[in-house]
Amino acid sequence: MYITDPRGRPRDGQAPPLQGRGPRVAVKGTDESEKGNEMAVQSTETTQFTHKKLTDVKDSAPEFGLAPEQQARFAKDELGAESTGLSHHRLQPGKRQPFGHRHEGAEEIYLVLRGDGRFKLDGEIIEVEPLDAIRVAPGVTRAFEAGPGGIEVIVFGPRRDGDGELIHGWWSD
Repeated sequence: MYITDPRGRPRDGQAPPLQGRGPRVAVKGTDESEKGNEMAVQSTETTQFTHKKLTDVKDSAPEFGLAPEQQARFAKDELGAESTGLSHHRLQPGKRQPFGHRHEGAEEIYLVLRGDGRFKLDGEIIEVEPLDAIRVAPGVTRAFEAGPGGIEVIVFGPRRDGDGELIHGWWSD
């Protein structure tokens, strides 16, 4: 890894990498649960990134009794993100999330990748389809349900521990 001081000069007599680019390294997990799970880490003098397939992120839905109707993958930690949350959700056709939730301080963006369905945002219900993006302000209670073809959604926004409240039974007909 190429390390610079705050002015961008090499530290400890290091020579800068050719063309300003650092090495590309494959890093394997350190515990048994991550065995064979690799991430590509790119280091340069100004950036670092993690590359991870979202379907390789642990599905949390089974732990909460939500499978097989739902998949919920929370990628923040596996990506090594410091303050950005990212999750990937799939709901089977005609299924609804069993609870609403809201955040005190986090705004979220929901991006519908596949399928269609409905979102309930406080008291309003909207129809959604592929490539619809929905911004949800802090304080708004939200949940979504799948249409006849199921739905796949990506959610991203700031991640703050303790900034979330689940509301069971919130969306009932």
